[in-house]
Amino acid sequence: MTPAEKVSALLDEERASIRECRLEGLADLSERKAALFSDLARSGCDAETLASLRHKADHNRTLLEAARRGLGAALTQIGAAKAAANPRTYGPKGERDALGPQGIRFEKRC
Repeated sequence: MTPAEKVSALLDEERASIRECRLEGLADLSERKAALFSDLARSGCDAETLASLRHKADHNRTLLEAARRGLGAALTQIGAAKAAANPRTYGPKGERDALGPQGIRFEKRC
């Protein structure tokens, strides 16, 4: 397998990982990719092959950016949901206070 074919296969693996949300393994793929790109630079290849590899790499970058934006939006929604579930305000003395019922409390009366 030529260095260009190895890079192409790794870029395909990276794309599959991104699309399947297996983001934990991307750091390892990045290290392998850097080593393969070094091999590719030493071996040299034609412009058409380089353009194809660049297209794959750009596509993966676009997918990663979309995943990052999606995760950021999800975190924003989670934060908004938490804030709505526990609204806060300021009490008469200026200290922060929870708004609404403070949970269920039971009193034992004898």
